[in-house]
Amino acid sequence: MPKETWGQYNDTGPNRLNLTYRHSAANMAYVIRSSDPSDEVNATFIAYRNVSSSNGFNSTGHLFPGSSPVWSLKIAIAAEQTAGDYTYHIFIATFDPEGKPGLYQVRINLSGTIEGGSDWSQPAGNSAVPWMFFQVPEGTSWPVSVSDQLGRYSPFFFDTPIPTTHLNASLVIEPPGNSTGASKAVVRWNHTNGTTLLTRNPDIYYVGDGRWATKSVIEADNSTFPANYTHPYRVSVRMGTYEHSASFYVYPIYAAIRPNTWLTKSPPAITDNGTVEFEWIGSDLDGKVIAYEYRRDSGSWIETTDTERTYQLGNGTHRFEVRAKDDDGLLDPSPAFKDFVVKINSPPETQILQKPNATTDIRDVYFSWQGSDIDGTIASFEYRMDETPWIPTLSKNTTYLNMSSGSHRFEVRSVDNKGLRDPTPASYNFTISPSWCERELERLNLLIETLRERISDLEDSIADLEALLDDCENEKATLTRLVNDLNAEKAELESLVEDLEQDKRDLESENADLQAQLESCLEMNRTLQGVLAENEQLRIANDFLLGLIDQLRNRIDELEQQIPEVPTATLPPIAFAVAWLLSITARRRP
Repeated sequence: MPKETWGQYNDTGPNRLNLTYRHSAANMAYVIRSSDPSDEVNATFIAYRNVSSSNGFNSTGHLFPGSSPVWSLKIAIAAEQTAGDYTYHIFIATFDPEGKPGLYQVRINLSGTIEGGSDWSQPAGNSAVPWMFFQVPEGTSWPVSVSDQLGRYSPFFFDTPIPTTHLNASLVIEPPGNSTGASKAVVRWNHTNGTTLLTRNPDIYYVGDGRWATKSVIEADNSTFPANYTHPYRVSVRMGTYEHSASFYVYPIYAAIRPNTWLTKSPPAITDNGTVEFEWIGSDLDGKVIAYEYRRDSGSWIETTDTERTYQLGNGTHRFEVRAKDDDGLLDPSPAFKDFVVKINSPPETQILQKPNATTDIRDVYFSWQGSDIDGTIASFEYRMDETPWIPTLSKNTTYLNMSSGSHRFEVRSVDNKGLRDPTPASYNFTISPSWCERELERLNLLIETLRERISDLEDSIADLEALLDDCENEKATLTRLVNDLNAEKAELESLVEDLEQDKRDLESENADLQAQLESCLEMNRTLQGVLAENEQLRIANDFLLGLIDQLRNRIDELEQQIPEVPTATLPPIAFAVAWLLSITARRRP
């Protein structure tokens, strides 16, 4: 906390902190240090107000017996930070007297592992403990409220970055009978010498619950209200028979109290962690903090409403700064800052100095190495052969005896004084050539393996041929059975053909007889046709003969259908003769 702010504490003289400022809320901060970071500390803020000669405090800050507080708040640690051998605990509290004018005193009492503060058992208090005074003037918010276009209270500034441009005077009353007796109010804005500068007649309007209100808004600047640090302006508001007034101040910019800023969390002066975090708070005794600006390493200021920031930084010296911005647009002229150095532990490096040839006949191999660390010292080493577990050692060399022939890989890595290992161990690949016996044994093993593979191939071929032979025998038996079946079928067909040929001959003989009878019948029909006209009985006989002819033809057709058709490709020559005779008979049919 800046020294000039600390000076407000324990100051019971005429220069006590006079909060004749815009907001009736007071922001209070208290810092205590302890030698043990684990100390648990709580702070109780207690506010007293001078009410009478028996309740409150006298001009020297001593409480009258039986005085009662108007406000009390017990809070835990708001923030803490360790620097050197001490841990600093900071407590932040805000007290709002709700616009009640008067002189207030705030005392602080501690509890927990660290106790102290005012001696509350003695109303006179303990003059060795901190207290502070502040004053809430008339006109801040009750009964006449005077504010600017942004809701800020006295004093007003016309030349700050966020200036006052309008003044608002309002009054709310609750008259008996629910009537003010007037529809217009009379508002007079008076100079510091009492003369009237402006007069306004705003409407009186009902706001509910038996209350009536009026409000006057005027433009304001230095030409109408020149800055006056010592004498207040005054506004009076009359609503019917009810009149109230309030005073307000117009200050030059140099009288404005600029905000203060504190870092509540920051890295130590030297840190090996690249992640750094900052937290901060701000206060403004004549207003409120509306934003902050921060920057790192002399970069551009960045505005924010946040109260924390985290960076990922590399090795080097850094500075972080933050400053509060109040509702006047004024900035903390002395930003809170922290200079610190990031020294992230760099990993060590390892180098192999002595090693065998890339290809060697020697079975005993020797390695030596060294390590380096740019920001520390080498504490130990770890080595291994062929991906086996790492072996810790303080030595810088090792020997492997009677190594087997073949390819090998040796690795070694350094470990620094902070336990960090070389992430890229030094490595070396080498091959130990086999001996004459190993080479001859390898040749014989290769030959045996080749012969075993050849034998396996021959066994596979024999198995394939035996399977093929079995398939051929099975096929031969199948074909033999098929030939026998065909020969038997052939004999049956030849016997059938002989039977069919005999049947054909019989049918052809019968067909010839029938043909002769048919000719006789036809001849007789012709004779009967000649005499049909002369004898009716001859006609009847003719019909009978025609019917008989049809019957004979049907019988012939039945006999022809009974003769089976045999494929000529499977019939002997006699079968072809039968077919030929049947076709001749068919052509001769009338």
